[in-house]
Amino acid sequence: MSNNKLISYSSISELPIQAQDFIAANDNGSVFLTVPWLKNLEETVFNKNKICIYVLENSHGETQAVLPCLKFSDTLLGISGNMCSSMTNYYSSHFSPIIDQNSDRKTQQQTLTELIASIKATNLYNSFDFSQLDKNETSFKYFTEAAENSKYTVEPYFCFGNWYLELNNRSFDEYYNNLSSRLRNTIKRKTKKLEKEHTYRIQFITNETELGKYIDDYNKIYHKSWKNKEPFPDFIPNLVNVAAKEGWLRMGILYVNEKPAASQLWFIYKGTANIYKLAYDEEFSKYSVGSILSKYLFELVIDKDKVHTMDYLTGDDSYKQDWMSHRRERWGFRAYDNASLFGVLNTIKYKVKNLLIKQKQGIN
Repeated sequence: MSNNKLISYSSISELPIQAQDFIAANDNGSVFLTVPWLKNLEETVFNKNKICIYVLENSHGETQAVLPCLKFSDTLLGISGNMCSSMTNYYSSHFSPIIDQNSDRKTQQQTLTELIASIKATNLYNSFDFSQLDKNETSFKYFTEAAENSKYTVEPYFCFGNWYLELNNRSFDEYYNNLSSRLRNTIKRKTKKLEKEHTYRIQFITNETELGKYIDDYNKIYHKSWKNKEPFPDFIPNLVNVAAKEGWLRMGILYVNEKPAASQLWFIYKGTANIYKLAYDEEFSKYSVGSILSKYLFELVIDKDKVHTMDYLTGDDSYKQDWMSHRRERWGFRAYDNASLFGVLNTIKYKVKNLLIKQKQGIN
C-alpha cells in the first residue's frame, strides 16, 4: 500500500518551494502551468475561496504530483453537488496534471490513479471537470483512466482546435518563403501602400523599460478593435508585467504616424512562442497592419530567440492556418461519482445525450 499523502493548499503562494520547483521542472514546456501564470490568475481572476491546489507527496515529503483546481457548487434537477475543476478559464489555453515527466509510463499512470483516488477519498466532490488537455498526451489517457478506475463515469468533450508549427531549425527566411504566395504578396502589397501613404514603425517590448506607456498603447488599440471588453481588467496588465520580469515578453506595437495601430502580445517559454493576444485599430484595417506586425514578430522570435515551436493557442481562426502547418485538439472530461445521487443523475443525462446523438447519426 502506498505511503503517499494528499495535501491541499488554498493558494499557489502557499506551496512549499519544493512543490514550486517540481512544477517548474515538469510543466511540459507549457507557460499555462507555470507558477507565475497561475499566481496571476489567482490574483486577478479567481475568487480565493474557490482555489484548491492538490499536492501528492511521498513518505519523504517529495512531490509526486500537483493539480491546480477550483471548487464549484452545481445543481441538477434540484439536487446539489460539488465539483472539482481545472484551474483554467478563457485566458488559458492548456492544462495538465503536473507529474514527473522523466518517470516511465507505468509510474505516471500509477501516480494519476492515486491522485484521483486520494481526491475522491476526501468526500468533497461529486464530479470533476478538467478542460484544455492535449488529447495526444499520454497524461490525457492516464488521467481519464484514473477517473474510471475510481468508479467515475467519464464524459470526454472537445474544447478547441490548436494550430502550431515546428520549425526544425529553419531560419525566418526559410520559413517565410514556404508560406503561401497569397499571404506573402498581400503583406508586400499592403506594406508598400502603408509606406506610400504614411510613416510607420515597429516597437518591440521585451523588458520592463517604459512598460507602463506601452501597456497604455496596447489598451488604446484593444479598445478600438473588434475585441470584447476584458472581463477582468487587471489580468492583462499584470500578466505583461509578470512576463517582462520572467523574460517571456515579446510585445510588438505598430505605430502609424506615431499613433498606436496594431499590437500583439507573445510569450516565449522553453523554446515555444505562444501567440497570445492580437488586436488592431480598425481605422487601419485596409493596410493589414496585423499581418505586417506578425511578419516582424515571427522574424524576431525565429532568428533572434531561436524558438523551435510557434503556437497560435486557442481556436480554429482561418488566419492561423496561413501561418501554421499542423493542428491538434484540446479536450476535457467530466467525471461523475455514481456513489452520489448528483453523480448518478449526471451519468444518466450523459448516457441519454449520447443515445440521442447516435440515433440522430443513424448509429445502432
